[in-house]
Amino acid sequence: MWAIREAAECYALNSKDKEEKKAFRHSQKIRERLASQNKIQNYELSTKTAVNVAFDHLANAINYSVGPSGQMKEDVGHVKGHRYVKRVPKSGKYVVVSDHHITNSAHRHAFFNGTGKFNRYQGPSNAQLYADLLEGYNDRQYTLIENGDVEELVIFDPKQFPDEMGRRRKMSLEQVKEARRPVRLRQLEMILADQKLQGWLRQLERFDGDGRLLRVAGNHDFDLQRPDFFELFTSRFPHQKRIWDYVLIADGDDAKGQARYAVLHGHQFDLVSNPSFGARFGETISETSGLWFQGADRVWTYEDGPSRWVSGGETVMNWLVEDDPGQSRRVRVPSGGPSANSPPIRETSPIADGPLRKLIEGQIFHHNIAWEYFKYRSVPKILAKEVLRKNGRFFKFRHLDEEHIRLRMLAKFPDATTRPTLILGHSHEVRRDSYSIDHKITWPDYLNSGAAGRFENLIWAVEVVDGEAFLVSWSRDSPAGQPVRREWTTSGRFSLVPSGPKAIP
Repeated sequence: MWAIREAAECYALNSKDKEEKKAFRHSQKIRERLASQNKIQNYELSTKTAVNVAFDHLANAINYSVGPSGQMKEDVGHVKGHRYVKRVPKSGKYVVVSDHHITNSAHRHAFFNGTGKFNRYQGPSNAQLYADLLEGYNDRQYTLIENGDVEELVIFDPKQFPDEMGRRRKMSLEQVKEARRPVRLRQLEMILADQKLQGWLRQLERFDGDGRLLRVAGNHDFDLQRPDFFELFTSRFPHQKRIWDYVLIADGDDAKGQARYAVLHGHQFDLVSNPSFGARFGETISETSGLWFQGADRVWTYEDGPSRWVSGGETVMNWLVEDDPGQSRRVRVPSGGPSANSPPIRETSPIADGPLRKLIEGQIFHHNIAWEYFKYRSVPKILAKEVLRKNGRFFKFRHLDEEHIRLRMLAKFPDATTRPTLILGHSHEVRRDSYSIDHKITWPDYLNSGAAGRFENLIWAVEVVDGEAFLVSWSRDSPAGQPVRREWTTSGRFSLVPSGPKAIP
């Protein structure tokens, strides 16, 4: 608890605020108690089974969303996270954006709005950048697919709900799960009413009015599939029929043919946040620990990566990663950062201080940490010089085992000519033609849309135009400049590099 508190004071916990200190203590007590209640028999086996079964559900969604008599089926079962399927024709224009993690502007995690506790970019917020780029897609008649974790409904700010931590302190897990819903519904109300978000919401109204808005559920906004949440959402966007689990971009003008792209958030493949166990583990971790740090994951300031990425001064990492906390890493980046000329080095122990690393990953945060994003290669130096300092760099967590996903997709869809390309979010790391270090092969059947709300002045997206996919970014080259679109392609085996500015196709 001491270690978590020391880290939290660098990010969100005001040590002089008695009420915040009390809420912090309550959150730790809740975490400890629910962790003991969450112990289920064969936990590791159960969560891995849930992930493996998710590929069966994906195949079911693809194969049975067109019935035997040719009718389209939008409800393919009763398995949470795999129920609702929307088919759309390949001959169209789509833009996929995910992981905005939007809160109301008074929330401590309002990074997207530009009002969060740690925002340091001096130009317009991502909310304004997003509204501006959506206008361009709207004018060109794109269909917008917002691929999960759009509204942040899981993590609440204890200052906005001051009695909530104390109220939950003695609740059982089932009582906590029930107590979550009214708080999340209130958060959705505040987001839809927030004045700093109206530019985004007005653009969504344009997409919705023309039937060009599709929403996919993530693990932080899946409550939108509940009737009371959906009723509130559709009071603003009345043409929405469902919050989908899958969007399949398929052959044929009627979209009844072979699914070429499967768009889903990706938490279905996450050991902690998959729909079967998310309420027990992922949501509890975010509510009791994530709120004191940077939320769902690390937030990059513009100068801490994005400015160098979009200028071409530093490439973006593009290899498949694993997610087991505490295990030896297979890759690292040489000092100086990733580039086409300095690929990662395969070694058994790429970062020193194994016991300390295992303690942080396996016992404190319960996530594999992407240490390669730090400058130093020693965990004590990383903690002292980068993490445990005011406005420090927080940890980048691994949320997906991409190597496992690749192998399961090959097993479930062995015919390459009919295998769909996955378009996921969730991990906050972009991918295109990413490289498997384990098997020394490129995987072309996978893209990841990164995030719209975890990088200052940088929004990632995937475009699919008449069946051809593009990984793109949007940013402003100057605080007063217009949004600039860049296309990203592979450089060598391990990296992604940007093009110069390009117009929307």
